[in-house]
Amino acid sequence: MEEVELPSRLFETGFEPVGRKRVNSYFNLRWIELIKLALDEEDLEMLQGTQFDTVLRMGGHTFSVMFAHYFLSLQLVTLKEFELWWTFAGKPI
Repeated sequence: MEEVELPSRLFETGFEPVGRKRVNSYFNLRWIELIKLALDEEDLEMLQGTQFDTVLRMGGHTFSVMFAHYFLSLQLVTLKEFELWWTFAGKPI
């Protein structure tokens, strides 16, 4: 399978923003469970082994806002105003 060339990143690899400030708020990814409920078993099987499988398995976890900040720092630059892409496990999602 041919590798897809990634577009430019919002921040160059290794130069993502970092900081000492920590946010005490937490968020959860329970909405992922709603997505999983909406998918058929066949759809879930199709997603196994892809980068989306890892995201779907995160649904029951709670992460700090710093994780969301890190995730957003992996955002890719796109031409469309309302289109968002990130790299996850080295692949665009």
